[in-house]
Amino acid sequence: MKIQMMYPKLAGPLAPVVLCALASCAATEIDTSGMLPSPSAEPHRVAEPPRAAESQRSMWADSKHRVHGTVVDPSGAAIAAKVALVSDRGSSSTSVSDGSFELGTNSDFPVTLCAWTKAGKIGWRILETPPGDQAVTLEVSEDGAFLTLVAGSHDDRVSILSDNIPLNNVKFPSGKSLEFVVPAGDVSFGTVGTQEHAPDRRSARMVPGSSMTVSF
Repeated sequence: MKIQMMYPKLAGPLAPVVLCALASCAATEIDTSGMLPSPSAEPHRVAEPPRAAESQRSMWADSKHRVHGTVVDPSGAAIAAKVALVSDRGSSSTSVSDGSFELGTNSDFPVTLCAWTKAGKIGWRILETPPGDQAVTLEVSEDGAFLTLVAGSHDDRVSILSDNIPLNNVKFPSGKSLEFVVPAGDVSFGTVGTQEHAPDRRSARMVPGSSMTVSF
């Protein structure tokens, strides 16, 4: 296992898409390839997210529940971010340029709504019940930490639990790197495991503004 931790204040441009620079917006899982630049490889390119609210609405038309609202900074201004709905049955995500989002899920509630910015800010809310037509406002204000997981020689899935944000069954392709922004503090993460390979679980304490790379 190779673990690298760096604690200097983050500076310089980050990749144009954040945590959630997920390779697809599948309604049942997240693939976070390409969120931030990897120190050893060019970031994986992802498809452009839908630009218009109507495009997002049509994307989640078949979902059991839909959640819509706005991502804001502490002043209340709408901001660009990556937004995800995560639960123990899977996750869905989208990139937004104007703060306005709509996501769908077939999971039962409660679920966690979370958002990240390319500057490493993070915010989340636990939704106990479906909000229906009510708009949800999500403030992104906390300093997060950057966590990069490097997959080994076989395909797997990975789960991450940091404070109230669970990311479950995220695709973890062989030889790829997955980048996340997580809340500072204790974080547990590791591979889910396959029939041929046992789960590989780790834990760490993340410092605000720090970054960690873990190889499996």
